[in-house]
Amino acid sequence: MRVLICAGGTGGGIYPALAAATELQKAGLSSTDILWIGTKGEMEESLVPQAGLRLETISGGAVAGVPLSLKVKNGAHLAASVPKALRLVRQFRPDVMFMTGGYMAAPVTVACRVLGVPISIYLPDVEPGASVRFSLRFARKIGATTEGTAQYVPQEKLVVTGYPVRPELRAATQLSKEEALAQFALTPGRRTLFVLVAAGVRRKSTRP
Repeated sequence: MRVLICAGGTGGGIYPALAAATELQKAGLSSTDILWIGTKGEMEESLVPQAGLRLETISGGAVAGVPLSLKVKNGAHLAASVPKALRLVRQFRPDVMFMTGGYMAAPVTVACRVLGVPISIYLPDVEPGASVRFSLRFARKIGATTEGTAQYVPQEKLVVTGYPVRPELRAATQLSKEEALAQFALTPGRRTLFVLVAAGVRRKSTRP
């Protein structure tokens, strides 16, 4: 079995896909049985190779919630990326495409539709993001974290799976307080502030 993964842009889409890739490998797939297509210049360029997976990138950008000039520019990049997406999918010959979203969603969806590759989508958020909405109509199955997603997708396609958790996070729950402090090089007994933010606002939150 060969699986094409289409995910990128933020950790919200990348990390669930990495968790899924880990489980696929536990089930017997090798790293050569998985191809990941992401967007050029996004964080998947570092995270996916670190996981030992092959990554290919295509050009793209947001076309929703951005100025008209960027809509035109990014839309042109996405349209121009369709031939490369077709080439990558044709060469890899996947049995299924697994998508969580990302700017490359539309070109890869078009390629899979043309080449007859079944599409499966997992939605990390309750409401589908703008980048993946185009692809929803073509999916055979749509996984979701909670039942709240039912109002946004066809009932007959929806499967509530819960959120995929990476093995290292599951292992971290078994650490003692002292082990956790040591892992992050924190001083025991010192007041510690834990800040949790979404990937998209991380840079703004840490700016001096």
